[in-house]
Amino acid sequence: MSYKDRFTFNFHLPTKIVFGAGALQETVKEMDYLGIRQALVVTDVTLKDSAMVQSLLDTLGERYVALFPEAIPDSSLQVVGRGARVFREKRAWKK
Repeated sequence: MSYKDRFTFNFHLPTKIVFGAGALQETVKEMDYLGIRQALVVTDVTLKDSAMVQSLLDTLGERYVALFPEAIPDSSLQVVGRGARVFREKRAWKK
């Protein structure tokens, strides 16, 4: 039996990417489109104090509920669990 016969699947994940100069200012518009009222901003420790993240927080205004600065590539279940806990504690979901 060949590899392709043992391991096959279909994967479909439509993704919209908003990129470029001024893209952060589109955040609230995209949130409105998706029906999202509040945002948990997820970043890593290096970027948490950056001008880009501060610009995003300013753009979000009252919609910003918390910052989770512990993200790392291929995060462990422990990191994801901590982020989920902050998400639940801050009630940062669609309303």
